[in-house]
Amino acid sequence: MRVQMKKWGLLTLIWVFGMLGLVSVQASEVVIVGGYAREMPPGVVNSAVYLTIKNTSNEDVVLVNVSSERAAQVMIHQNTLQGDMMRMRPVEQIEIAAHDQFDFTPGGHHLMIMGLTKPLQAGQELDLLFQFKAGQGVEIMVPVVGNSDSSEHHNMHNSMTMKVQN
Repeated sequence: MRVQMKKWGLLTLIWVFGMLGLVSVQASEVVIVGGYAREMPPGVVNSAVYLTIKNTSNEDVVLVNVSSERAAQVMIHQNTLQGDMMRMRPVEQIEIAAHDQFDFTPGGHHLMIMGLTKPLQAGQELDLLFQFKAGQGVEIMVPVVGNSDSSEHHNMHNSMTMKVQN
């Protein structure tokens, strides 16, 4: 009897705080799949990362920053074709609609890893910290692949799922 009263009391408190907006039991969920970084030749201090971010929640999410302990800076870049010239420009943020995804792909959007403390070599991993506008954050590790490796192979075998909470 005493246990059942405590259970009802706890449920009542959760309901009251939920109604007041003080407790949120719904978390945004972001799934990151197929991530990989490109291996760098000796002396090159920049690289690129490609991956897909899936927003499985009922709310839009906005990616505002990415960082790595191994790099001075990580920038979101977009390649665009202007005439017959490919141009790369920084992008401030990426909005991912509810139940949608955003692809970082060669020739399109990518994460530019700049000022690496050591060149990336195949077989290593690179840490990445994603920050979202609502204050969410998620840290992942992506494999470093050689330039001759197929990205399809890495998409199939190196997918990650990360839950991001508000």
